[in-house]
Amino acid sequence: MSKVSLLRCPNYETAEVEKAVRRSLELLGGVSNIVQPGQRVLVKPNLLAATPPERAVTTHPAVVAAVVRVLRGAGAEVWVGDSPGGVEWKITKRALEVSGIGPAAEEAGARVIDFDAEGATLVENPEGVVLKKFALAKAVLEADVVISLAKLKTHGQALYTGAVKNVLGCVPGGGKIRVHQLAPKSRQLAAALLDIFSVVRPALGIIDGIVAMEGNGPNFGTPRRLGLLVASRDCVAADAVACHLIGYPARSIYILDQATRRGLGTGSLDEIEVVGESPESCRVPDFVHASNLIFELTPAPLARILGGLVRVEPEIDQEACRQCGLCQRSCPAGAIVGEGPFRIERARCVRCFCCHELCPHGAVGLRRSALVRLYERLTRRQRETAVE
Repeated sequence: MSKVSLLRCPNYETAEVEKAVRRSLELLGGVSNIVQPGQRVLVKPNLLAATPPERAVTTHPAVVAAVVRVLRGAGAEVWVGDSPGGVEWKITKRALEVSGIGPAAEEAGARVIDFDAEGATLVENPEGVVLKKFALAKAVLEADVVISLAKLKTHGQALYTGAVKNVLGCVPGGGKIRVHQLAPKSRQLAAALLDIFSVVRPALGIIDGIVAMEGNGPNFGTPRRLGLLVASRDCVAADAVACHLIGYPARSIYILDQATRRGLGTGSLDEIEVVGESPESCRVPDFVHASNLIFELTPAPLARILGGLVRVEPEIDQEACRQCGLCQRSCPAGAIVGEGPFRIERARCVRCFCCHELCPHGAVGLRRSALVRLYERLTRRQRETAVE
């Protein structure tokens, strides 16, 4: 039986958050059951976009800092890293700064890692349902322990995003766009996310529900104070409890249903022991859900056509290229060929965009399709409106 800790935490004050984090781990058997002294522990927060913490789009920096301090106190070497949802130049660096996660993690003693800038490794996943091969951030594979430090939010396609879906950020750059292209329907997306999860396999999931997001998540929903922290060594179980709290039956969330069927965790509340607070005392009956109706009603052939129109591809500017070969040496898929001038073999490219991030001369740009350019303009306006 999986064990999930559920605790109240009224605000993001340093002492309150650290107390809740420590107590959560105690209820799960103690931090020593999760990490050992000297281990490299990667804490993977939700860093969806460059937004301030009060928007509730990202994991709150106070939670990140508290987790880092607790892990360092246990003798671990702590890394904090992610790759957000955009494909803009230096997007991860900017997101770390604006969200407050980067400064908070560094102050707490962690090494902050930009998954996009530090390269990726191509991994084979023969058991995968959708993703048989994909690029994964090098730090994920180099870490001894991975911890998913998620934000409790709604999601326009998956309905809910938490500890399991949070691993999508382990795929750097445009690899996330490729995931959505290969899995345009909600059930397919769930399968693809679980393909990634099955490789990453976080040892612990912690969900920041102190201030959650309801409504039109994961980026433009409404912050909702719940005052809750959910944690488990079984990320699927943690998500199942979180979904129960906000009124989603576990079986309505494809990623939880499929995870249980694939043996990746426990999604049934009957097989989960909740310690700490009573789930029934923490339920939020009027939590505003997201709707994925447009994804469900879109015929699969049309979804594939639309997915094909959403393209972002790396492109080498031959005039700016100094032919140093760093892009070629850094490409996990071996898609950059030639001895100068270099060229990109599109069929092999997995669109991790490591070449774009790592080129010291800015010679690898990104070619966006018209639909992507339109989407970026619309989201930029939404973001500006939200700030106003």
